Amino acid sequence: MLSLEVDLKNNTEKGPNLIQDIQDQLSDSKWYWFFLSIVLAQIWVIYLTFYNSRVVGLILTAVINRFTNFGHIRLGSLSFSVLSGKIMFRDVHLITEDFTMRIQNGWIIFKWWRPFIPKTIKEDLSHMECRVAIFLDDLEVHIYNRSVNYSNLEKLFSGKLDNEDEVQNESKDNNQDNEKKRSVSKKEFMWRDLIPVIKVQINSGRVIFGNHLVPNSMIVKFDDGNFTYTTKPASTPFDILMHDAKGKAENFKIMFVPSPKYHGPVDEPPRNMGEGFVVLQTRNINVHLFMDEPGTVPYEPESVQLADGETVVLRTYPCFGVVAGCADYQAMVPTIEPKPGELRQYKTFEFRMNMYHRSTIDILFTKNSETQAIHMNANPGSYIEMNVPWMIAEEGYVTTVKGQFLLADASTSLQYRSLIECETFEFTVTASYPLTWNDHQDWICDFIACKATVFLIFHLKHFFKDLMEDWSSEERPDIFHFVPYTWTINLIIKEFELVLLTNEYNWIDTTSTQTENAHIAFAGQTLELSLVLPYTDYLPSTVHIGLVIKVSRNNIIENKYFLFLALF
Repeated sequence: MLSLEVDLKNNTEKGPNLIQDIQDQLSDSKWYWFFLSIVLAQIWVIYLTFYNSRVVGLILTAVINRFTNFGHIRLGSLSFSVLSGKIMFRDVHLITEDFTMRIQNGWIIFKWWRPFIPKTIKEDLSHMECRVAIFLDDLEVHIYNRSVNYSNLEKLFSGKLDNEDEVQNESKDNNQDNEKKRSVSKKEFMWRDLIPVIKVQINSGRVIFGNHLVPNSMIVKFDDGNFTYTTKPASTPFDILMHDAKGKAENFKIMFVPSPKYHGPVDEPPRNMGEGFVVLQTRNINVHLFMDEPGTVPYEPESVQLADGETVVLRTYPCFGVVAGCADYQAMVPTIEPKPGELRQYKTFEFRMNMYHRSTIDILFTKNSETQAIHMNANPGSYIEMNVPWMIAEEGYVTTVKGQFLLADASTSLQYRSLIECETFEFTVTASYPLTWNDHQDWICDFIACKATVFLIFHLKHFFKDLMEDWSSEERPDIFHFVPYTWTINLIIKEFELVLLTNEYNWIDTTSTQTENAHIAFAGQTLELSLVLPYTDYLPSTVHIGLVIKVSRNNIIENKYFLFLALF
């Protein structure tokens, strides 16, 4: 015990001397560099782990905004790996005067290790392996402005806008572009040999159209979107190639929501579901977009008349485009046909929506603050097509919307709900727009129903009248905005059965599905109804409406059981 106390005492006495000896020896050795390197290595690892990507993002943000004038770009963080060919980014913002784009996080993988295989321009590359893969999380695109229209208005009110000069300048620019594109039309698509297939995965996406000056904004939302882009041979021998994009998404929704900071008058929608008024909603959607890359106009004629009088027409226009003209209150100019040797132009935009599952279509309107609706059900195989012109003819342009519903049935929100049941229901809406915005317009609606049963009651007249009044404009008539137009409605029902109620005292039973009503049915082979609604005069005192009804092979079928109840 005594020796232990002595040792502890000796060690305590030598303690400060030992520390002093270490400090004296470190001043003459490299231990300082050892500890300093450890600290610097830890700081470097922490910097690379937590701060390097953000510093790189700040530097690239400053450099890009310094040397570019395309809006404002912000990169929250950016990192890359050469070995895996992966670029990761976070908090990406692109703000311009017309739109904004925001990405919460994402990455791009470039598979540089895959072999490079040159292909011909006409070869199908859809079967090739993917070289570029893109992943985006929480993508948001907000389109809120069209600055080109404001610049045109500025030129118009300042007297600097001349249609003839504009057309000449556009033709010169188009000719210059045609010369440039003809020289590089084959070379500029060599990138597709390196990147034959691009795959894009979007975890959640949202596209917004609107601003604080309009009462409602349109939002397109979807989740878990997977899209693939590739190229295929063109549909015509005169084009270079075909751009082909396919994709699918879940929880697809199109809706209107109230615009924030809007203080003007608001027309309340007939029904709100969650965030706003839903226009289209589906659990799964498949999208297929394809367009031809235009080539040069051939020198041979598009239509050739043979010796026997037969005319052979070659399809030489790619089908893609957007609305030919908007309501800017300016006269449209017919599109100049491209000459042989120039780049061909897009002629139409064709849209088709196929319904692979049973679908429900609601037509809503409001009457006395109450929601009224037409509910229509369609079975798989139904479709809707739209054809929008890209080129303007001498008389204007024509937009066509048509579709077909299989095994369709429609009902109303009235107490007596039955309206129509048919095997097929086809519709075609044709809108003809002239060159001048306030010239006469023709709207033609054709409806064809096969093997249809139609239920008619007198209250349907008021029902459709309220529908037309609610969907029409509520603004006061103004001669400066008046546009004359004519509606032509044609209805053809094949193998029809027209059911009318014949209850005593006009009483209708709506208590259950098996109603105790008396019916009388008018059956026939064909029922044709044509209605012309001319709105060609400004505030006329009377309007003459032409109505034509044709019936072939008419028969009257009475339900004796229900008729007996009524007479009893």
